[in-house]
Amino acid sequence: MEKNTAVKTLVDILVGEELLNIVDSNSFDLIRDEVLHYIVYEPKIIYSGDNSLKGAIEKLKRKEKEFMKKFGANYLLVDNPSFNKNFVIEKVTPMAILGKKEIDYLKRKFYKDVPRNIMDAFSELEIEPFSKLYRKYLSGSLEMINLDLFFELKESIKKAKELYNFCGNNPSTDIGRIVWGKYIKSVLNKFKFEEEGFEDILKRELGIDIKLFTFYAYGGAIYDVYVLDGKLKKLEDLVSFYDFVFTLKPSERKFKKDVEILRLYERFGMQDKIDTILLREYSCNKPDHNVLFVRYFSSLLRDTQQKFLRNLKSGNNVALDIYLFCYLPKEMKGKIKIDPLYLYENSSRIFKEYFDLMPKEEKISVIREIQKLDKGNKYLDEWLSEKYGDLVKEVLLEDVLQ
Repeated sequence: MEKNTAVKTLVDILVGEELLNIVDSNSFDLIRDEVLHYIVYEPKIIYSGDNSLKGAIEKLKRKEKEFMKKFGANYLLVDNPSFNKNFVIEKVTPMAILGKKEIDYLKRKFYKDVPRNIMDAFSELEIEPFSKLYRKYLSGSLEMINLDLFFELKESIKKAKELYNFCGNNPSTDIGRIVWGKYIKSVLNKFKFEEEGFEDILKRELGIDIKLFTFYAYGGAIYDVYVLDGKLKKLEDLVSFYDFVFTLKPSERKFKKDVEILRLYERFGMQDKIDTILLREYSCNKPDHNVLFVRYFSSLLRDTQQKFLRNLKSGNNVALDIYLFCYLPKEMKGKIKIDPLYLYENSSRIFKEYFDLMPKEEKISVIREIQKLDKGNKYLDEWLSEKYGDLVKEVLLEDVLQ
């Protein structure tokens, strides 16, 4: 498959799903560095007229999308539009573009059952869809890597290449050695790996098998930087895949591997990722997602759970709110909000425990609402009269005086 055919094959998918982008020159400049593969078609003139300028613009917007679909272009570069009171004319350049955003979308879309023509297009453009990683995930063989070292090494390579390019007028082996050595040393020092060979560290922590510092006659150290950079790109896919699996349907997930990833995030202090995953399951408010939430949450350390609860606005998922209230120790139960009337009608045991922890004013408010119910809970009414008789009398007295 030729490169342009591969680009068109993948862009056609984006166009079919109406992932269309209409940009001007300034907006396009912002994403230019993200563009990896592209086809630029001949500029064209499109125009639209109507009884009003607003109507003409609305018609033109529809025309732009139709025009993009006709060309199989997911981007339309608009240049120098001109207007009068009821007419609009534009010079436009349709483009089929695969940037980092589009490629990430396609990798995630094709995580299983990849059609042959799509696989051929990926292969031609040296793009690895998530299908291979998904098979490893299901089999339990998906690798867990040192995330701190990965991000630190990625940043050090970026700095090394920037400095090397800055010294590009004299790309000698000595410069390469200085540049590369400087940043590798900073990584070694940060992670206290000085007593171990860097090749062994890469193999153990990131699964990368490469021999570094094999200097060639011309810029060998920088050659090694670029080789390592290429290998880290595969790890970027792996790190991205870690997040991706938590967006799958519950039936498509592998619970044991999910917990491994959560514990990896926990190990490297990535609380924001853990919070996002748990909140997504909590917010779905569906039985299968509730089950996943319980299994994920209970697998985490107490400190991680507490950090999540600080950011959770409970009260939107009764089933999980009750679970959390029952699961947590007494000092943490106060963070959970549940509709007390729901508990009054459905769980006497939990109502009593929840009510005991409520402030006085809230207790009075709940008793007031209970008095309005058509059907009471005899057991809890007797318990309230016995334990909180003064508050019950206060509410009853209010009713008499009103």
